[in-house]
Amino acid sequence: MLVPPAIGESRQHGVHVHDVAEMTLVLDQRDLEIEFFGPAMSIVGFERQAQSTAEIEAVTKAQAALENGKNVFAFIGTQCVMRGVTVDVSAVWDGAAVDHGERAAQGSHAETHETHEKHEKHEKHEESHGDISAHYVFRCAEDDSPLVLRVGTNDLPFGLEKINAKWVTDSGQGASQLSTGNSQLTLR
Repeated sequence: MLVPPAIGESRQHGVHVHDVAEMTLVLDQRDLEIEFFGPAMSIVGFERQAQSTAEIEAVTKAQAALENGKNVFAFIGTQCVMRGVTVDVSAVWDGAAVDHGERAAQGSHAETHETHEKHEKHEKHEESHGDISAHYVFRCAEDDSPLVLRVGTNDLPFGLEKINAKWVTDSGQGASQLSTGNSQLTLR
């Protein structure tokens, strides 16, 4: 069983390359778990805590897209139903709107100091590379039909160029690099 990162925990996977995501799949009979990690820069356009309304909208839009498994995956050959999803965008948004201008305008030294500390925290976070992750659980039909997973609807999601995929099934394991012209994995 795959274990999603703890809420608020940002995970780093190997070399962080923009436009390249990682995906791990485990198929145990009918149960399919998928863990997806993508660079925040590729998914929302930045790698620090969202500060503006436009950045917050980009994060909530990406989160909604990831939560709807149909936006990310299509199954060919057999039917799989999503039974759960967990999306972690904490590398770029803690869920609270940030309003630096209004707090500083109030003139309180404590509030100004707090705003300065937030800016320092954002600057330190900008130096690191953040990932956005999603953990999916699917239940697939019980049959011997081939199970082919296509990632993305027409192209890879979020304009990604590549996805490094690793998988384990009852019959073996493998790895593949998905791209716009090659976005399918055959799992059984």
